[in-house]
Amino acid sequence: MIKFLGNSLQRFLKMGMDKDPTFVDGQKTYMFNLFSMIGWPFALLSLIFNLYWQAYIPASFNVTQIVIFTFAFYISYSGKWRDLRALLLVVVAAIAVANGYFYKAGSEYRLMVMMLAALIFFDTHWKYFLFSSLLCIGFVWLRMQHLPVQEMDKLEKIATGLKILVPLCLFIMSLYYFKHLYFKNLSQLEISNTELSIAKEQKEKILNTVAHDLRSPINNISAISQVMLADEKLSADQKELMTLIQHSARSSLVLINDLLKKTDALNDNIQLQRTDLNALVTQTVALLELSAAKKNIRIHSDNAPQELPVNMDANKMERVITNLVNNAIKFSPVDSVIQVKVSKEGKVALLVVADQGIGIAKADQGKIFDMFTHARRKGTEGEVSYGIGLSICKKIVEQHGGTITLESEVNKGTSFFVRLPLA
Repeated sequence: MIKFLGNSLQRFLKMGMDKDPTFVDGQKTYMFNLFSMIGWPFALLSLIFNLYWQAYIPASFNVTQIVIFTFAFYISYSGKWRDLRALLLVVVAAIAVANGYFYKAGSEYRLMVMMLAALIFFDTHWKYFLFSSLLCIGFVWLRMQHLPVQEMDKLEKIATGLKILVPLCLFIMSLYYFKHLYFKNLSQLEISNTELSIAKEQKEKILNTVAHDLRSPINNISAISQVMLADEKLSADQKELMTLIQHSARSSLVLINDLLKKTDALNDNIQLQRTDLNALVTQTVALLELSAAKKNIRIHSDNAPQELPVNMDANKMERVITNLVNNAIKFSPVDSVIQVKVSKEGKVALLVVADQGIGIAKADQGKIFDMFTHARRKGTEGEVSYGIGLSICKKIVEQHGGTITLESEVNKGTSFFVRLPLA
């Protein structure tokens, strides 16, 4: 219940906020909605009491306030006439001063709250200082009405007024100083975040472009070296050199393809459909058995006895399964077994891929999901690993609201655990 109320309050305070607001615009919307949310019920309650006491003129002030706050709600809801928000604050302040003067209702204390609101609403310095100065003068004037000024001489009146005015002025200056300092730092942070976002986007575009452009010539190098290796006229040394060229070309292609997959995985646009994880794992593993057979490795699948429906992007999740099983093949010795198990764990579908391979040192386990990690390894037959595949897996699994973890021991094997929420 508390969580529901908290979420409802957050939705109300964000009402009328742009999709991607600046910090200042966001704070204006928050303050305006908060001001309206507190003011409307208070004005309504005052109206009820004033009508009960037959104080009809004060009740008319309350009706005016209710109309203003209702109009404020409409501004937030519709997003129209936002420029009138500061004007509404001025009108409400004038009503509070008039109410405090005519009916000694203590409305002047609301002016303190309005000073805080003005700090957000007024962008230019002179508007804030002018509005706050008028509020201070109004507050001092109202407070003097409650004091026995008739019994004071002129000097006492001035001293009493200054006692009220000076702390208010210091309060205004302090508020302005902290706003200036806070907003300045936040503005710098916003600029830095924007520049970082642009730099990241440009980096991804360059990475994608370079990877695409490099793939064709390296493919050609690989194909040409394969044709030349078939030439019986080559000497043993020449064949060895051509084999090295072909191996280097294939390693480069693996890296380029992984880079392209990484760029695609960073795309948050996923198409979720209710899919049976059992069926997807069975289908994907069947396609990988040929790769495993080249190292005489057997893949043993153990599916759950029932369907495990998960809301997923099947293409992306197939990539996770493929990467994990290919990793297991790469780092497993010849004649070993890879276990692929799917089971239900409460409200979660659990996928486990376990191998009997070289394992991962504890010092490297925390870095294994980082792109371009220094925790790179070579496969049991010299296969090259660039540490990108697991970072792709982590990204995709997190896009689906799941988690990926591992357990490993050097020279004894590694187990990866993928947990996905059931549909």
